[in-house]
Amino acid sequence: MRHPNDADHGRKKGDMTTRIDITVTPRGGNGPNVECDITGPTPYVTDNAIFLPLDSGDFDVYFTLPDGELTWDDCPFGAQAGKCPKGKPPPSGTKQGQFTAYRETDRVMKLNATGQSKVSVIHYLMNFRGGNSCDPIIINGGVGGLQ
Repeated sequence: MRHPNDADHGRKKGDMTTRIDITVTPRGGNGPNVECDITGPTPYVTDNAIFLPLDSGDFDVYFTLPDGELTWDDCPFGAQAGKCPKGKPPPSGTKQGQFTAYRETDRVMKLNATGQSKVSVIHYLMNFRGGNSCDPIIINGGVGGLQ
């Protein structure tokens, strides 16, 4: 899937940024915790988990929601309280850890993630309007055939 704001899909000429398009399909859950199916290109997405290779430059990850009831919150991505790295969700467009998140539309969130971190498992939340959230698995560092 090509995002309308980008001319190229994948690695951009002249830099080390790779674009990854991911679909997030909410399936329901208990209270504010929503189970989500995560689908996207191999080798970056496998078994509902996102794998970013270590020391391979930055990634622009576009999360798209299918038509439905849930839309991205104004603060679409942030750290889970009490998890590593600790913190509260940052305002949209600000850095926290190795991620910067932007809500581009109700259905598209852009996440810039660095592949330079030495942190392997990131405990973050994707936030929907109305207080619901989904806990994505993002592994930074060579798992899933990206060694």
